[in-house]
Amino acid sequence: GEYLSGKLWRFLPALDPMVDFVSSRDLDSPLTKREQIVVEQFVNSSHLFLTIRDHPFHGIPILGGLWTSALHRNRLLFLHSFSILLDKNQVQKYSSVHDQSLLTELIWPKIKHQTLAFDSYTCQQFQVEHQYPFPTQRSSRDCHVGCVRPCCQNSSNILLKTPCPEQCRPKNHPDWIYC
Repeated sequence: GEYLSGKLWRFLPALDPMVDFVSSRDLDSPLTKREQIVVEQFVNSSHLFLTIRDHPFHGIPILGGLWTSALHRNRLLFLHSFSILLDKNQVQKYSSVHDQSLLTELIWPKIKHQTLAFDSYTCQQFQVEHQYPFPTQRSSRDCHVGCVRPCCQNSSNILLKTPCPEQCRPKNHPDWIYC
């Protein structure tokens, strides 16, 4: 509706009883092999929610364009959690720039213990039982899950300059300085 900002529209499929999985992504970000692998791991798991954090600036629990949910695993939870989208009065405080606030304040507390997380930089910031390093090394330093095109082509001037913390690297690959 008119009261719902575009950034929140993308969350509406979470209320559709015919939808089993919802992946919220930004259209200006390419789908990478690295992302595909962690989404496949999530689909084959029993977790309700997947959150991806792959950059030093990804310092919030759920990024608006980097989560996936398995609605069919607990429809009532997702229906209850996302029903605010249908309440014009309540949802108005989450304007176009506050989609991530909605996810952090209303969704995260309900699903954090049933979340699978992949995190390359902020792995010690969030208390998630099932949090892992990425199983694949990034293809280049201009590539992270959720990057804005053009990226992942070794042609961008925007390179990761901060090595990922050793705690966020795979145990069998401490040599992956940029994970």
